Amino acid sequence: FGRFDPVAGQPITLANPHPWPFRDLVRGIAHAEGRKVAFIPLPWRFLYAGLRTAEGLGRRMAFRSDSVISFVYQDPAPDFSALRALGISIPAWPG
Repeated sequence: FGRFDPVAGQPITLANPHPWPFRDLVRGIAHAEGRKVAFIPLPWRFLYAGLRTAEGLGRRMAFRSDSVISFVYQDPAPDFSALRALGISIPAWPG
């Protein structure tokens, strides 16, 4: 007989409970890599349409259109109870 798993069947949110702006995340990664980044304002629908078109043409890219949707429609109140039940803590972003 197995051990009772309190989070079996429950989605596990793997995200930092302290939100940071995406721009800060990209800047922090670029800084750690010794690189500079430039930001270009672009409505998300243009990026999504371009990626969907490329996918429709069979192109494989590192960034997919469903990733854009994940950024646009984020869960405003994620449930971190499964992480706590498993004893997992996510370190804060150093930036």
